[in-house]
Formats: sequence, C-alpha cells, structure tokens
Amino acid sequence: MSIFDKQGIPRWLLQQTNTSQLDFDDALTPLLSFSLVRTEIETQALTMHRLGSILALSAVFPSGDYSTWEQCRVLLPHLKEMVGYRIEDKEGLEKQADSASKAGWYLLLIGEYTAAEGMFRLSLDTREKVLGVEHPDTLTSVSNLGSVLERQGKYEEAEAMHRRALEGYEKVLGREHPRTLTSVYHLAFLFHQKRDYSAAVGLYQRAYDGYVKVLGVEHPTAIACFRHYESALQNREA
Repeated sequence: MSIFDKQGIPRWLLQQTNTSQLDFDDALTPLLSFSLVRTEIETQALTMHRLGSILALSAVFPSGDYSTWEQCRVLLPHLKEMVGYRIEDKEGLEKQADSASKAGWYLLLIGEYTAAEGMFRLSLDTREKVLGVEHPDTLTSVSNLGSVLERQGKYEEAEAMHRRALEGYEKVLGREHPRTLTSVYHLAFLFHQKRDYSAAVGLYQRAYDGYVKVLGVEHPTAIACFRHYESALQNREA
C-alpha cells in the first residue's frame, strides 16, 4: 500500500488472485484495528491513514537512553520515514515532533551529532508552529538543539539556544522550576567548555542552590552539579 497513493486504493489491487477473501480480511483486520487504514465502503477501496502510523510509532519509540539503544536502532529507519510525512493534523504534528526529539536524543548519545541536529531542528520547527515559541516542549527542543550544537563546537549558536531556553523557562515556569535549573546548568557547562570559568562558577552556583532547594542535597543531579562547580572553581583559581 505504501507505494500507491494513500487514498482510493482498490481492494482488488491488493488482493492477489491466489489469496482467499478470508486470508485477505485476516491480514487487513490488524491494520483497521490500529487505524492504519480505513475502508471506503461505497467504493470498495482503502485509504492508508498515515496519522495512525505516526501515533503507533510515537507510542513505542523509547526515550533514547542507554538501556533502550537496541530498540532505538531497530526503529530509527522507520521513524526517519515517518518524520518526513507531510501532514496537517495537529495531533500528528505533535507526535512527529515528539518522536524526532526522542530520536535526536538517541543520536546525540551515540555521537551522531549531525543527524541529531537535524532531528532537533525538525522537532523545534514543528513545535514552534503547533505549540508556539514559549511552550515548555518547544523550549525543550531549543535546549536540546543547544546541547548538540555545543557537542559540535558551535559555541556561539549553542549559547544563543541555551539563553533562549533559559529566558523562556524563567518566564513560563519560574526561576526555580527543575527545567529552568537544568537550563542554567547547561549554560554553565557551555561556559565551562569555553574555559570561561568565572561565568561557569556563577551559573553552577545558581543551579546547585536551586537543585538543593527543589530536589534535595542528595539528588544525583545536585551532586553532579556541585562536582562541576568545584572543577570550574579550581580551574578559575589555578
């Protein structure tokens, strides 16, 4: 079905002469149940519903963290096809953006930075159009794009993204929200990478104080932030 036009696909075109009606219906039933196709009863034709494919794949594509890498590897070729679909349905666009964001995170973690950047840009462009420039999910795409630009040594572009994310989170979520604090942390790490240790120390301090208040002193993120703070402080004083 995928090689034909998505609408008005004649049933007889799909059903081979040596395939019984029962076998054909059995093969068609799962596609109908998952809303991947629908029947045009009056014309005895079928329509392939790309939104169903998008929703199904978005639901199963994992977070991209290490434990899910094998599953991500298997699903990635299908997701690349899916994010290339041109759709206008708001729900479908949101799921496209979400899937692209997950795929981008996976690609970033395995070191495929150029491909990750493409996924994050797609996610950002879609979320800006569908959700608006200040929606928290849009700002997450901004932050993710900043992180992959940083990994590629594109520090000026990365700083612009991290600052945009931080300003947006502060406005929408407040200065002490965990997402805001993580954005501060990302900006601090960027300055650390640039060896601007004074700027890094101040931002690490702000992020750490916020993490302790919101998450607790023993939270892994608070501990990691403090270690980065100590490293930047030692380099500044060296």
